[in-house]
This record gives sequence, structure tokens and C-alpha cells, in this order.
Amino acid sequence: MSKYQNLEEYLCGFPTGQWRPKFKEVEKLLGFSLPASARKYPAWWSNDAKGHSHARSWLDAGWCTENLDILGERVTFRRKRRVQVAGQFSERETSWHSKPTPKKPTGDIVVLQGISEEAMRVLRRRASASQYTLEQEIINLIHRDTAENNRMTQMRAIRAKMPSITDVDIVKVIREGRDER
Repeated sequence: MSKYQNLEEYLCGFPTGQWRPKFKEVEKLLGFSLPASARKYPAWWSNDAKGHSHARSWLDAGWCTENLDILGERVTFRRKRRVQVAGQFSERETSWHSKPTPKKPTGDIVVLQGISEEAMRVLRRRASASQYTLEQEIINLIHRDTAENNRMTQMRAIRAKMPSITDVDIVKVIREGRDER
């Protein structure tokens, strides 16, 4: 567990695509003072995760830093968004003129009990990367799981009515269902 985990979790749940805190606000969130190098060297705030757990915290949450003001002790965190290009995902920064369209609330109610911190962290990252709220991402996962369960129930019903159907045929039907999504 990184000592910068509070920052990562905060950014995962942050409601807008940009946050411009003073260094003191970041320290309050973390619960400890930033190292002297954060106030002295712009490189400390770079978006390079290699060997830098502090940078990994905002990068893993789907954010980047910019507009650093060392003298004024301010930094801007900006959310990145994932864009699918030819079947592969790449991260693109969200700029002021290309804000993602906010997702509409579904009206569903989500109640989470007994979920581990690690599972919550994964859900927050998924939500941040997809530009959904945490609740919307959970609802999406539930809907996908429900659809899969419905297909499996249908397959069991088909198998019960037609014992001669082979497993290969069932696998083909399941694949066709997945391809339709």
C-alpha cells in the first residue's frame, strides 16, 4: 500500500475533470507534508510513474499533472480519458474544449456491503477510466453479469429440452451472444 493511496482514492472519486489545489491541500489529504523536493523541483510533479510512487498514485487514478506553480505552491490535476482506437485503448488527456459527455443517472440504487478495499480500488479505477461515476460503473457490471446469467439459464433450459445438443453447439451460441454486445 502506497503512502499516496489517499490521493489516488480522492482523485478516483473526484466529480469533475480538473482539480487545482494548493500544496497544503494535498498535504492535508495525504496526512503528511510533501517532501522538500516537491516544493523545489518541478520534476517531482512529472507524470513519470517509473520509480515514483507519488506520480503512480495520480496516474493510476487516470489523472495527470500540469500548470505547476512552484512559487505559488499550486498544481493542476487533470483527468485523462480512455479512447478506443482500432480495438486498443489509449489514454488521452481531457482538455477544456473536449470534455466527455456526462453520463445520465440510471435511477438504480446500489448498496455495497462486505466489499474489500482492493475491490473498491479496482472499481474506482474502472469508473475513472470510463468517465462513469462509481455507482454507474457498478450498475454496468451488474447488468453485464445479469445478462450473462440469463444466457446461461437459457442454455440450461435448451439442454434440458434437447439432450442431444452438444457442448460445442452451446459454446457457439454463447460466443454469438457475446459477439452481439
